[in-house]
Amino acid sequence: MSQKAFLAAFDAAVVGSFKGAGLADAALYFAPAAPQGAGVACDVMIDRGVQGWGDDPMPVAADSITVRFQRAQVVPEMGGILDVDGDRYRVGELLNDDGSMIRRAVSRV
Repeated sequence: MSQKAFLAAFDAAVVGSFKGAGLADAALYFAPAAPQGAGVACDVMIDRGVQGWGDDPMPVAADSITVRFQRAQVVPEMGGILDVDGDRYRVGELLNDDGSMIRRAVSRV
């Protein structure tokens, strides 16, 4: 088994376990050019938090939402839409892609 195949299998097992524990969710992803109703089922992990910028006494802070996708299920594109747990997000900037998991910034629609 290659490292890439091992990582994909490991991530699938982790996300499956997290989903069972309520730490990951089933979702539908719609590519930017996909017709309405042509969503791809996938499992995602959503990270919600606050990100700060600057070293001065008054740094800028803003809400930050990122989503981790399993590459084996879907390769999200900028501008795509994600429906998960009653919320809808627009897919933004690529933050990380290790060949198995893809992490992208998202914003609420």
